[in-house]
Amino acid sequence: MRRVVSILLCVTMLLSTSFVSVYADATENPEEELSDFEYAKGVLAEVIEINRILEPTGLTLEDLRKLPKKDPAFWDEFKELLIAESNDKRGTSSNAVDWYEVFNPKGTYKMSEESKRDADMWGYAWEIAELNKRRDPNAKDIYQETKYMYLSHYVDIPTGPRYVVDPSMSEGRYLCAWITNDDRETYDTYLKFLGMADRIMGISKAAISILDAAALLKGGAALTKLKGARRGFSVYKEYVSFRQLKKGLCENFDQFVEILRAADEPVAFVNRLRRTFKLEGYDQVHKDAIENTFLAVCGLFYESESSLDPLETNLCSFCLYTAKDFWDEIWFKGLIQYHGMRIPKRMWRYWGAYQNGMQ
Repeated sequence: MRRVVSILLCVTMLLSTSFVSVYADATENPEEELSDFEYAKGVLAEVIEINRILEPTGLTLEDLRKLPKKDPAFWDEFKELLIAESNDKRGTSSNAVDWYEVFNPKGTYKMSEESKRDADMWGYAWEIAELNKRRDPNAKDIYQETKYMYLSHYVDIPTGPRYVVDPSMSEGRYLCAWITNDDRETYDTYLKFLGMADRIMGISKAAISILDAAALLKGGAALTKLKGARRGFSVYKEYVSFRQLKKGLCENFDQFVEILRAADEPVAFVNRLRRTFKLEGYDQVHKDAIENTFLAVCGLFYESESSLDPLETNLCSFCLYTAKDFWDEIWFKGLIQYHGMRIPKRMWRYWGAYQNGMQ
């Protein structure tokens, strides 16, 4: 009997390993060729990357969703106004922003591997959670189950956390996809002591809201718009030091938004921002940098944030929280102390499902 189970496990691991290359190659396809899931995973990666880029400013993508809706013609004129302004200043100021370059980035500005990896990890945890809900009567709601699968596949590993998608972990040595209530209770206790229970649930809900809204996001060209915004902001950040501007941006962001909300024309908006808005305690260089950063945010994100309207969740959850944030050396020892005692229960689940044709 043990030999049969071993053979089945080996075959499953081989099939899972062959899935890795397909899973990875799909992300390299043109957008129109992506499945809904791969498209949504691309959006998820862009959201993570944009929050990573914005992090030094103190802002998140969720903050940018506060921008008031304006007609597309408003933003077209707004961009033309800034580009004309930078042309007038060309050669006269070393601090002048080349707005044409910002709004029309020529470089590829590839996404960081960390953001793609984080999106892959949450996407895979969600897939396995969906599968497990169909075969396990003890499974919790999809948000909870995705959280548990994330921990079982990437954190609850005796040899140490693994920050990579490895499908063989689902059916292999640790049977990470076959968790039981003992695992769920252990994970809840671990997160409670770690002080991360609410945080990981927020991320789980944000990730699933994106993955569940694939068709709507695709219809709104969310991936194309987010890519453009991310590339443009990568250009803009070469002009400023965000760390020095963080306080000024965060303290005045809501007032910036109100100035934009009250403006009927781009000229009036820019003029009021630059001529009547007071940034006390800042020299002219920093004042200009803070104002320009808000202008860059408006010009780059007005389209992408509207493409995220189908999402009802708070996107600031994705602010540089990765699997490493859910690991603590001291509490990790407690997590894996009885790991070996939890595995046999997973094996009973696995074998029972095999016997009943439920795999």
